[in-house]
Amino acid sequence: MAKKTRDMTLGEDIIEGLTGVRDALQEDPDIAERFTVRTVELDLEPPEYDADEIRKLRQALQASQAVFAQVIGVKASTVRSWEQGRREPQPIARRLFEEIEQHIDEWKQRLRDALVEAS
Repeated sequence: MAKKTRDMTLGEDIIEGLTGVRDALQEDPDIAERFTVRTVELDLEPPEYDADEIRKLRQALQASQAVFAQVIGVKASTVRSWEQGRREPQPIARRLFEEIEQHIDEWKQRLRDALVEAS
């Protein structure tokens, strides 16, 4: 890579880095010999929630299906389907359930605050 003779802008620094990668790939050496290569695997799959667990979470918030649906950004019919076991929630919904479950008091407060604002 070129020697830095002056302060480079971020764009110039990115271009220089990408040029180095391009050159390394063209020369076809083992890329790990020229660059630091790391493989990172994360086990971040959100937990599964069955119909009863979803219903209990909603009840812990003291919310109707319609209100719970508004909280998580889905239709009330989707919440009904989950609670009846006809559909399983997508990973993003399960991640939100996990967040709500871990911080239930804060989510209850959000609902109370939203109710006050609507009055």
